[in-house]
Amino acid sequence: MQENKKKSENKNLKNTKKYTNQRKSTKNRINNQANISKNSSKNINKNSKINANSKSKYNLKTSNNLSDQTNVLKNKKITDNKKNQDNKCQEYYPIKKKKVQTTLKTEVQEIKKKETKIFENSNLKLKKELEIHEQKKSKNILMIIGIIILIILLISGYFAYSKYLDNLEIENQLIEEKEKYENHLETIKNSYNQFVLTKENTDLYNKDLEIVGLVSKDVELELDIFMNPESEYFKLKNYDLYIKYDSIKKINNLTKEDQRYKNYLPFNLSVITNKDTKLYISNDSYYVLNEETSLPIIIKETDRYYVLLDNRLVYVLKSEATVKESLNSSLKTASSLSVLNYHFVIDESESSLCTPSSICHDESQFDIQMKYLKDNDFYTITMKELEMFIDSKINLPKKSVSITIDDGWFVGRAIPILEKYNLMGTLFLIGSLASPSDYQSKNLEIHSHTWDLHDVSNCRDGRSPLLCYSKEKIVKDLLKSRESLNNTTYFCYPFYEYNDHAISALKEAGFTLALTGGNKKVKKGINKYKVPRYVIYDTTTLEKFKQIIN
Repeated sequence: MQENKKKSENKNLKNTKKYTNQRKSTKNRINNQANISKNSSKNINKNSKINANSKSKYNLKTSNNLSDQTNVLKNKKITDNKKNQDNKCQEYYPIKKKKVQTTLKTEVQEIKKKETKIFENSNLKLKKELEIHEQKKSKNILMIIGIIILIILLISGYFAYSKYLDNLEIENQLIEEKEKYENHLETIKNSYNQFVLTKENTDLYNKDLEIVGLVSKDVELELDIFMNPESEYFKLKNYDLYIKYDSIKKINNLTKEDQRYKNYLPFNLSVITNKDTKLYISNDSYYVLNEETSLPIIIKETDRYYVLLDNRLVYVLKSEATVKESLNSSLKTASSLSVLNYHFVIDESESSLCTPSSICHDESQFDIQMKYLKDNDFYTITMKELEMFIDSKINLPKKSVSITIDDGWFVGRAIPILEKYNLMGTLFLIGSLASPSDYQSKNLEIHSHTWDLHDVSNCRDGRSPLLCYSKEKIVKDLLKSRESLNNTTYFCYPFYEYNDHAISALKEAGFTLALTGGNKKVKKGINKYKVPRYVIYDTTTLEKFKQIIN
């Protein structure tokens, strides 16, 4: 393309030179003709000047010398001749000049036409070449622009694709993070259960999620309602403490425990915990609270204090406890209480079979008395609670009472009434008479009334064999009775009879509490082997019953 361009330019240059030479030749010819005309004009002008000078001289001479007529005439003649000559020249040269000019004009026009044609042809060629060049240039420019646009598009596409990949990666990361977050929330949700067990020693947190304590491995916990699905921390029920979701596992239920302590009134003493105070659930499981906490004492034992934490009874060793006085309750506590003694509960059809009739109670009488206890919010206690009350280990509500039933005959009608009013009763069972399984109820506990020593003997001081049988024989019977009743330590004397010999045998057999008659209230600190009871007869009216328990 460059070579063709150069050839075209050389060709144009040659044509231009040729055209220039022609123009020069024509111009020289024109200049020559013009010079001829110019010279002729100069000669004419010269002659005219001469004539003018002559005329001037003549006029001068004429004016200076009027007398010289001859000279005047002579000069006049000369002047006239010259005028004629000038007139002839003037007639010839304009014609000649006009012809020359016409000829020159014609030649110039023809030359101009040729020049114009040559220029036009050259211009056409140049124009065509320029058009071709411009077309090629335009194509090249368009090609360059296209290449630039393509490069820009490629670069833009690269960056757009890179950005797309980055956005895609970010989007995938967001999706992955969202899936992880949703899976995390699902894991938290699936970790929640009303009842859980700690998998390891784990931290306890306050509501600000600051570590405030520790709970050991294998501790059963009850959680509050699951309120916040986005929180990793579950609140313990009835206590402002939290535990992390991944430190626990689900269990179906809490191990059943006796929660009768909730009826006890706290002492006006509190244990003050610190970061070194362990609150034991058992010997191997415990809580630790880093923050100082005041916990009211519920039970005082020989070597420990029981307090309430996380809705359960836990204990602190006295050797590790700091105790301070505090007003934990202003309610009145029982300083003494009545233990009621029943024997048989029958209906009318069984009255002839029940003897002596004085201790045979009609169902309606027993029902009326139990209803009174329920309606007046009496707390019916167990033998363990009676023993702890005597030992001043617990504070019982002022309205507290114990219901006991001796022997084991005709007990079946009493149990439904106890269950009806949700009252706790105690059966002192003669082991050889019936099996404990015959009287199973959550409202009835069973303790010893001997295995087979509830019989009239030939003892000089009374009817009970415990008064005079050998200690060995008595202890053997008592141990058999205890074994049949989950090793109970609570006992009731047959016929309400006891002496030092009987008490010694009871202690040797492992009993810690023994009940008799006496018709008086139990007070704190009394002899636990001589616990009195009020015997309820068939003649005991409701008014009399009220006096006994109040």
